[in-house]
Order: sequence, then structure tokens, then C-alpha cells
Amino acid sequence: MKRDIFTLKISLFYLLISLITTFYLLGFNNLSPNSFDWLISGDRIGELIGWLNFKNSNWTFPFGNYSQGEIGENSVVFNGTVPLFAIIFKFLFKNSDSFQYFSLWILICVFLQGFVSFFIINKITKNIFYSIIGSFFFLISPIFIHRVGIHISLAGHWIILIYFLNHLLFNKNFHRNNIIIIILSAGIHFYFTAILILTDFILYFYWYFLKKKKLFFIKN
Repeated sequence: MKRDIFTLKISLFYLLISLITTFYLLGFNNLSPNSFDWLISGDRIGELIGWLNFKNSNWTFPFGNYSQGEIGENSVVFNGTVPLFAIIFKFLFKNSDSFQYFSLWILICVFLQGFVSFFIINKITKNIFYSIIGSFFFLISPIFIHRVGIHISLAGHWIILIYFLNHLLFNKNFHRNNIIIIILSAGIHFYFTAILILTDFILYFYWYFLKKKKLFFIKN
């Protein structure tokens, strides 16, 4: 019960922080799902066009595909539009003339960046103060802030943090959670999927080959 209350308090704290941070990054007017002005610049316009083309097209299979007329078919997985969100919000807002989920995505990314990093640090240090201070370094990470402003889908650094948190917690559901996390990453951006699969291979090689070899020499 105490742990649940603690988690709720931490969730509310980082929700407040994420609202303030997103407001600072985007501005109050751009928090609206009907605001497009902030997206019409740089690489963000490509992500917006990809979302609108997908939203306004007819449903095809696979669900992420959409027709571009004479050009042929394309897919949301190539547009940096966070495919998982694109498919969900197409179901909900296909008939809406003006809707974008990118501001919501950034809010979620900021929240999870702080929230998950807090639990990673807290798992290691067992100190709430250090964990809160440490999590702010994740929130102001130049790589994270840079991606929020340019490649919106690549702001989902939290999926990598969740992957490492799963390793730190290591329980009976570890392998199942690991698979779910990697599959989920494919719904965000394949860059994250490639990073996690490569990391998984390296960790697998270490634990199942190098460490076993080390234990073999210790025993003998």
C-alpha cells in the first residue's frame, strides 16, 4: 500500500514537471492537438505530412500502409510519425480535419524520461533525493532536447530506459517483458528496435558466454 502511494506521488510529481517542460519547449498555444504552426518547419513538416497522408487515406493491410496515388504505397514506419500512435489516432480521428498527436507524444516522452530515470537511479542508490536530481539530468540531456525539436519520434528515449530498468529489476517476467519492450520499440521507431536488439545481443553474449567461461575457470 505504501509503495503504491509512493508511486502515485512520484507519478504526479513528474506529470507536473512534464507539463511545465512541454509548455516551455512548445509554448502554451502549441499544446493543443489542433495546433499545426509549430510543426511547419524543418524535418517536423515531413512527420506532419506523413501523419496527414496516412490519416486521410483509406485503410489497407498492413495497417500502417497507405496509398500515395501514382507514386505507390508508403508506410508510417518510414515517416517518423510514431507508427503506434498514428494507427491508434487514425481509428479515433480519421474524420477530423485538424488533429495532431505530436504535442501529446512529447508530453508523454518528457514524463517517461523523468519517471523511468528516477526509478533506475533509485534502484541503484536507494536515495530519493539523488534520484530526483539525477532524473533532471536525463530531462535536460542535450540529445533528448535536440530530438524533441527536430525528429519528434526519436524523443522516445524512455523505451531504452525501460529496457535497462527491466534488467535492473530482473524478475520471473524478465524475458517476457524484454520481448514486449523490443516489440513496442518497433511501434515508435526502428532505430530504437535496432539499438535494443544489438544491446540484447551484447548482454546475451556477456552473460551466457563470457561469464560462464569465467565461472568455469574459477571452479577449476
